[in-house]
Amino acid sequence: MSLRRVYVALDPSDLHQLADEGRVEVDGRPARAVTAAVRRELAEVDEEEQEYDALLECAAAASERAGSSRRVVAAADLPEAAVHDVADGYAEVTLDGPLPRERLVSFHVDETTEHQDADLLWHDVTELEQVISLAEGR
Repeated sequence: MSLRRVYVALDPSDLHQLADEGRVEVDGRPARAVTAAVRRELAEVDEEEQEYDALLECAAAASERAGSSRRVVAAADLPEAAVHDVADGYAEVTLDGPLPRERLVSFHVDETTEHQDADLLWHDVTELEQVISLAEGR
């Protein structure tokens, strides 16, 4: 099965759903990934930098969802069939079905509530409770 790295903005209720149910509903929710448009625009850089650009695109889009909380972006590896590029989009994709916890590879959380892209901190998926605390301002 071929997998594709995606980035999804999550809020505290999504994080609680992950903790309680082992998954979060993302059917049709906008997300970000490396698309053909990203590859064209960033043809001179490697895949890792293209993925970082998709992460930052998701972080920028996450500002509205986060409100006054810290932005949380989950990185996940999903089956290709569950990820659909948005026509005429840059890094935008939509996802089918729930996002299972076992598909998560990391969380990226604002260092502060000021939503500065350069200040996203990496968290392992085993740190879900800490990520929830950060998202809720505890």
